[in-house]
Amino acid sequence: MRLPNGFCGASDDRRGRSPYPDFLRATRLAARSRADHGFVQFDATATALNSGVTFEALVREEIGPMTISRSATAGGAKGTFTLGPGKPPRTAVVHPPAPFEGSASLNDPAGGAPAWTGALSVALLGLPAPTALAGPGFAARLCLHSSLFGSCEVALPPPTART
Repeated sequence: MRLPNGFCGASDDRRGRSPYPDFLRATRLAARSRADHGFVQFDATATALNSGVTFEALVREEIGPMTISRSATAGGAKGTFTLGPGKPPRTAVVHPPAPFEGSASLNDPAGGAPAWTGALSVALLGLPAPTALAGPGFAARLCLHSSLFGSCEVALPPPTART
């Protein structure tokens, strides 16, 4: 089936046009950090389909042959994920609802390294303390107008030397 704007699967006959209609596009913020035996990931996604935002946290550990995944998801109002001025915006702030606590900010200066800072955390079943979702050791990226079918990939930051 071909929709009027040319959307058909993941391709488009016309050059310079996105293969996805606007209602299938999203603004995403993704952050990742290394953790003991795995990683911590946080995502905020705002779509044109609704006026809300989806917040997700994932902690994945690999212990021997076993993988343990713990996650939390919440929906927030549009104002819980805001972008700074400018085109493209260089800042973003998230303030997700429970079960998340706190807020975090992305500052992505032109020509500089992005900084993901704040006191954002979430309590996950099976972990003794809330998991930090922002701060030193996190890499973050803002993906504007990405496809809902795609992802906003963030490479894990390099391991830090243990002293």
